[in-house]
Amino acid sequence: MPIKDPKGGLTAEGRAYFKRKEGANLKPGVRNYSSASLADKKRWINWATRFAGRSDIPPLKKPNGEPTRFALMFRAWGEPVPTSVSAVKSVAAKAEARRAALKGRAK
Repeated sequence: MPIKDPKGGLTAEGRAYFKRKEGANLKPGVRNYSSASLADKKRWINWATRFAGRSDIPPLKKPNGEPTRFALMFRAWGEPVPTSVSAVKSVAAKAEARRAALKGRAK
């Protein structure tokens, strides 16, 4: 079984490989935000802010038209594969709205 999931993200074997090799404690992406635990919701927000909120968005398509690993990663986190920079930025905006909603709920 490959360590990279062809649909995006890492397989369970891939996460185990990086744990053995680098000691990394990687977890799968949060695919369903609405039914996730509070900790997983925070992980989703942090992921979206880190990757979708970048100022330098990597290419989303290869020269042959297929999506890049960066674009496929969004599917591993429960988002549609973006085809434009504006689609990536909309995920970042969604993360900021969800962060504000969580902060409002804590008060």
